[in-house]
Amino acid sequence: MNKDFEKILEQVIVPTGKQARPRFRFDFKSYSRMKILKIAGVTIVFIFIILVFLGGGNEQGLKIKKPEEVVLNDKLLAKVAELIILPNERPFIATIVDYKPLMNNPFFKDAKEGDKLLLFEGVGKAILYDPKLNKLLNTGTTAETGVKY
Repeated sequence: MNKDFEKILEQVIVPTGKQARPRFRFDFKSYSRMKILKIAGVTIVFIFIILVFLGGGNEQGLKIKKPEEVVLNDKLLAKVAELIILPNERPFIATIVDYKPLMNNPFFKDAKEGDKLLLFEGVGKAILYDPKLNKLLNTGTTAETGVKY
């Protein structure tokens, strides 16, 4: 029985003269992929944080207006109210920056750069106003303008 036990031990135990090879091999390709994924993830999070803190991104009325812009809008509404009776609501005010894309729309036929468009969503009224001449250029419905806001 002693010899049987020694034979079993010889099969199980590695002789001292030989070093056992590790069964785990380090895969450099998967390590590189993981490293790239970690760097990409950190970069995406970093860019997102920068955009959030700098307020970049959405320009559709989500930015907080400066107090002087609100005062200018109130002055604009007061000037327009001298020319026409305005609805009892706060309008969406847009400044025409480039009139060329609007030339095909009959509502904007007399528009030029710097003119103001007042859109009253509740009553569906639109007013095109020239602040330099203090003159109404056109009035109509918001559907006539074709502006999506």
